[in-house]
Amino acid sequence: MTRADIIAEVSKCVNTERNSSYGEPEDNFRAIADFWNVYLTNRGETLQQPLNATDIAIMMSLLKIARIATGESNMDSFIDLAGYAVCAGEVSSVKSAKS
Repeated sequence: MTRADIIAEVSKCVNTERNSSYGEPEDNFRAIADFWNVYLTNRGETLQQPLNATDIAIMMSLLKIARIATGESNMDSFIDLAGYAVCAGEVSSVKSAKS
């Protein structure tokens, strides 16, 4: 795949397919953050700051990096990684604009 092909796939994923399945990234990541914060707190973890939507997008990117590092090369993982990075940037910029 070329860079242009990968970018097209990422765009398709983050702008159509994933939104129709999971809703807007900031809403989905915020819900994940809420669940993970409750889980960590119930485990007795003391968080200096609760996780937020940007944290989730970054952590999901790290999950993809770990899969790439430890598994077989899979183009879907690279596309997902790029998609999470794009969503992290958007979620972070939306958060900054609201501040």
